[in-house]
Amino acid sequence: MDKGVLILQQVQQDLRSLMPKAHFLFERDVNEYLEELNTHCLELLAMERKQAITIGAQLPEAWHHESEWFEKQYTIAKQKFENYLRL
Repeated sequence: MDKGVLILQQVQQDLRSLMPKAHFLFERDVNEYLEELNTHCLELLAMERKQAITIGAQLPEAWHHESEWFEKQYTIAKQKFENYLRL
């Protein structure tokens, strides 16, 4: 299995276990953001699985769009959590 798929699976599992706990720690903005992250992660996983079944198929444009979206999240996530994690 592709290392990227394994990482995505782990991220999705982590998000799924974190979301119920986050509900009590963060305001709506962060909880909605976590749901958005989870949705995008599931979309990428679905595309990865579909591509794995179709050996030799090119990854769809939507996959590239989702990947780019995730790359931008490092900065966005820092901004979303900054107020909550500042001591």
